[in-house]
Amino acid sequence: FRFCRPGLDKARLELNENPDILHQDIQQVRDMIITRPDIGFLRTDDAFILRFLRARKFHQTEAFRLLAQYFQYRQLNLDMFKNFKADDPGIKRALTDGFPGVLENRDHCGRKILLLFAANWDQSRNSFIDILRAILLSLEVLIEDQELQINGFILIIDWSNFSFKQASKLTPSILKLAIEGLQDSFPARFGGVHFVNQPWYIHALYTLIKPFLKDKTRKRPFDLCGLSTKHWVIPQEAQSLPWGLSDQAGQGWCQSRRKDRSKRQMSLKQCKVATQPGTPLGNVSPGEQGWIALLALNACSSHLLSVSCTISLFFLLFLVQASIFLK
Repeated sequence: FRFCRPGLDKARLELNENPDILHQDIQQVRDMIITRPDIGFLRTDDAFILRFLRARKFHQTEAFRLLAQYFQYRQLNLDMFKNFKADDPGIKRALTDGFPGVLENRDHCGRKILLLFAANWDQSRNSFIDILRAILLSLEVLIEDQELQINGFILIIDWSNFSFKQASKLTPSILKLAIEGLQDSFPARFGGVHFVNQPWYIHALYTLIKPFLKDKTRKRPFDLCGLSTKHWVIPQEAQSLPWGLSDQAGQGWCQSRRKDRSKRQMSLKQCKVATQPGTPLGNVSPGEQGWIALLALNACSSHLLSVSCTISLFFLLFLVQASIFLK
């Protein structure tokens, strides 16, 4: 693993943050707001703009572009951000069901770990849009931590037992909406998006959305193929996690939002744990302790599309087109 610097050193050496000219950098971004009169910039204070500078390594033009996209995304998707708090019924259900789970401990680089068990998606209970809203709301709360602005996040998605029927709801349009909201319109640094035990149709969906991903993002995801969460090695301190690396993390995050309701108006009266489809990462033996590592080994090649996956992609595209025609 690469050496991970402490927060202040990392901000200076990796993000180009200079405390001596910090206010000048912020003001340069603020001065660009006049160039976009079509967008309502509802917040322009120093602390808020600083998030965008850190997310774009203090490139002022890129930081302003991200700031503009942040508010433009909200203007274009007004329904998503109505009653944008945890006591909204849709967001509340998603958080209660563990979308997302947020682990208490961080990885060895100080990044916060978000965990999703895809098979727990009850489509009669939660829409994909509400799950996306819950993720965005969680990120809004987490990004207030300056260390996370610097260190970033890791997203782990376990696709074990995720059915084709469930996958059929992941249309290109809503996947594009999610990518725009998370990649192009939010000031977060994602150090990795890890897929675990994904079936062929998730390979195919990934191929559909790949053109919308940035080059840097395309290089980051680890294709773990048939591995499940039990193949991960976790840090020693994670053994003592009250929720473990399981979907009980959703319960812990849900309860933490309830405790914080007086400050953020995030009231959650009930927090339940959905049935877990995989093995909790906290169950690995003490002999497997160490820094978080992916034991992909030779489980799969670096290419996401094999011949069989290509055939599957054409089949999936046929089904998508057929469903559009029937509608």
